[in-house]
Amino acid sequence: MSRLLEWKQDLIKEADEYGWTPLHYTAHCHTKKDKSAAYITTADKDDEKTTLHIAATEGCKSVMKEILLQYSNCWEMVNGKGQNVLHVAMDMGEKDAVEFIKDKPWSSHLKK
Repeated sequence: MSRLLEWKQDLIKEADEYGWTPLHYTAHCHTKKDKSAAYITTADKDDEKTTLHIAATEGCKSVMKEILLQYSNCWEMVNGKGQNVLHVAMDMGEKDAVEFIKDKPWSSHLKK
């Protein structure tokens, strides 16, 4: 979570529809460690995306690395447009993110 907050500090105060902030969820999940969280997509049916897609969109390699360390196979997921994480990084012109992805052994399995 600290890396996410380094990227966008305002997230610490942003509450969801239930009034929970990221810190509430961190405290709640600390003992549960629900691995499915990385596979949840945003609610926008026209542009569903995972946290990994969002990190790639922003070119946040450190966040991408942390997500992949915790959720090693979330790279397989596609967004609402059928794009994998490499497509997203390429579309956004995030060259560092593209190189980060291409350096991973699993990148050869992505449809380019």
